[in-house]
Amino acid sequence: SMAMKEDPGVLFALPGEPALNGTKEVEARVGSRVDLTCSYPCQYYSYEKYWCRWNDTGCALLPAQEQGLPGPAASCDTANRTAVLSFDPLQEDDAGWYWCGVKHNGVLGETMAVELRVSTGELRAGLSLPVGFWPFLTQGWGNWEVF
Repeated sequence: SMAMKEDPGVLFALPGEPALNGTKEVEARVGSRVDLTCSYPCQYYSYEKYWCRWNDTGCALLPAQEQGLPGPAASCDTANRTAVLSFDPLQEDDAGWYWCGVKHNGVLGETMAVELRVSTGELRAGLSLPVGFWPFLTQGWGNWEVF
């Protein structure tokens, strides 16, 4: 249905408190290193974790970091109970929806959707600084123009 295509983030929502947590919208610059993270609770420790990329036909599984393939790579930090999807370097066509999920005995369980936006470097330089720096920038704002 059209609704599915427009907002993959609402698919497969389960009732109750979500067990998978993470930043739901990430924006980063082309060429930078980006990690999408998805924290999972203790009860999912032994489950298989995966990341997939949403497209019109479904969700394409992304390779694990150990496979050494170019493009985004999935890994799992078991000490911090976090599934990680790394982009290094981030490319313009990496923008889109990604899902983190768990599998148990081959059955897909809970998922969490993340939207990755990629900017091409046309933001003002000052926008990437912490908010505390803003007062220092206002005087010389004329120097912080679009690249």
